[in-house]
Amino acid sequence: MISAELLSDLEACQRRGYYSRDWLSRRLHPTEITRQALYRSLCATETESDIGEAAGSAVMELCATVGLDLRETGNLYDIGLHHAAIADLVGTWARNRIGAPLGVAIDQDVGKHVWESSCLAAPSLGRLVRIVLVDHFSDERTLAESRSWFTIGEVAIYDCPMDVYMVSLGAARGGKRHSAWSKALLHPRNRQVRFKKQINKIEGFKETWLPVWREEHQEISREVWLRAMELDGVLQDLTTSFSVETLSPFRRMEALDVIQRKADQIAELKELPDPSYSACDWPRPCGFRSICFAPARVTPAGLAFRKRG
Repeated sequence: MISAELLSDLEACQRRGYYSRDWLSRRLHPTEITRQALYRSLCATETESDIGEAAGSAVMELCATVGLDLRETGNLYDIGLHHAAIADLVGTWARNRIGAPLGVAIDQDVGKHVWESSCLAAPSLGRLVRIVLVDHFSDERTLAESRSWFTIGEVAIYDCPMDVYMVSLGAARGGKRHSAWSKALLHPRNRQVRFKKQINKIEGFKETWLPVWREEHQEISREVWLRAMELDGVLQDLTTSFSVETLSPFRRMEALDVIQRKADQIAELKELPDPSYSACDWPRPCGFRSICFAPARVTPAGLAFRKRG
């Protein structure tokens, strides 16, 4: 089995690719749990009103069955509930924005290997779909996503265009995200929701809007919250998208050839490769850091990992 994740791991660090070939972390970062929950809910639910609830429930289920991988300390239940509230909103927004039912892209044969897709498919549109959750946007990140194996590899395998939707969740501090997906300003009397500072003068004194967390105010419907984000212009600031069209015949054959050769390289790794310490934490943290930085030689079997399959 080969995937965009395995190819990316191999290119970042051969040791990471070696471990990723056979092992999976028992715990996942909250962002990855949120992404998986979004994909699951967008594929499983037909009606728009069910998407948000399904996404939030999937986050809590994954937190309970898989577990959170966090560097920060904090109440894990509260952190899970926080990301469930975010998934509720993002899932509802994504269904409205994409406007078509989604399904899981079917695995494809690539030479003697099988490609396991990391994206979704919109059969009615004839396109692939990715949802990318980030801390913040940048031109460099957008360019990197457009040229990653998660995009180019999938487009080459399926010979199909892709729409990529990027969602900025905001900075992560203390296990929580800080953006309009999770925080708002609430009027103390009329309970109106806003995201830009509002101060009203009433009877000679200032009435200050109260900062609130989304998960603590479920009485505010997701529709009201999303509409307020749109009216204040923050929804446009936190979401963007781009499309990647099908590759030319030459570029597609080149990409497929590289995929097959790299898949062979991963399969043929017999001995533990040297570490690439510069890739341990950037551009994304390696899930096998605990092995490489252990005070003595250990294997994934001795830590929080499980065998693939």
